[in-house]
Amino acid sequence: IISEVKRLENILMNVLTYSKKTKLNLESHNINDLIEEILRMYADKFQENSIDVQKNLNAPSSIQLDKAQIMSALSNLVANAVDAMDEGGILTITTSEETRRDTSFLNMVISDTGAGIPEDKLNMIFEPFFTTKVLGRGTGLGLPICKRTIEDHGGFITISSESGKGSTFSIHLPYTQKTDKV
Repeated sequence: IISEVKRLENILMNVLTYSKKTKLNLESHNINDLIEEILRMYADKFQENSIDVQKNLNAPSSIQLDKAQIMSALSNLVANAVDAMDEGGILTITTSEETRRDTSFLNMVISDTGAGIPEDKLNMIFEPFFTTKVLGRGTGLGLPICKRTIEDHGGFITISSESGKGSTFSIHLPYTQKTDKV
């Protein structure tokens, strides 16, 4: 009963998070430091699941972002990668600066060698309540919340995946934020 109540509480919190408007608390942060913090939080899980972590953190400078929201989004992507690699694998995280249409972006790539997502389900993964996880393991709100967080920061997220070979999420955040973003 207790575990089911906790699961339902988690679902409710995700629904509330997804449904409410959020105001960004933008401050300057080094994304590489935030990623290192997330990786430390998951260190035991990586060891427990035989996951090798490879990092190439080359983002050159700090960026204006809401630390709590970005940490939550990135943590969700790392947790999904761990879940996808139940028999071990490689988690690769890369950060760099990239210019697109005369705008400088922070590019973060989170890639795993896990189960991957079937092609026919890829277009649905950012839809609320859609999940590829077994019943009771996911609410289907993690990726929609992640996508909205990235978009609230003026960025975008893309995915490429191949069933049986893994998934790659690419996040692009502009180095210059609009101050009226809510």
